[in-house]
Amino acid sequence: MGLIFEWDEPKAASNRRKHGIGFDEAATAFGDPFSLTIPDPDHSQDEDRFVPIGESFRNLGLGSHFLAQAIAHAPSIRVDRLIGFVFGHNQPSLDLFQRFGFQRWGELPGVTLLDGVERDVIILGRRVANSG
Repeated sequence: MGLIFEWDEPKAASNRRKHGIGFDEAATAFGDPFSLTIPDPDHSQDEDRFVPIGESFRNLGLGSHFLAQAIAHAPSIRVDRLIGFVFGHNQPSLDLFQRFGFQRWGELPGVTLLDGVERDVIILGRRVANSG
């Protein structure tokens, strides 16, 4: 059985006006096996909060944005290497990392089972300038 969501319609309408997204669309991220969940530090003063990004946000440049932010921010927290793990059959993601200067650092052949198919995982890495 999949996830079942219920919500208050007036609150859903308010949320759509305020944030530009409806609860019906937001709920799809929870059932998306490829969704991405990122920290939400702007709303995490009293508790850890996270933002799920699902299918409807693909191909909007978010991957490029987040990767550029990670590269730019890394030196300020004394990170000098970034490493990405990407499914070998995910050519768009491999291309994205390569556009940002990541190189192939390794491969884990057949390491995972996805939809009944053994899949490789490619390890991509990039050195970034360190602030000291």
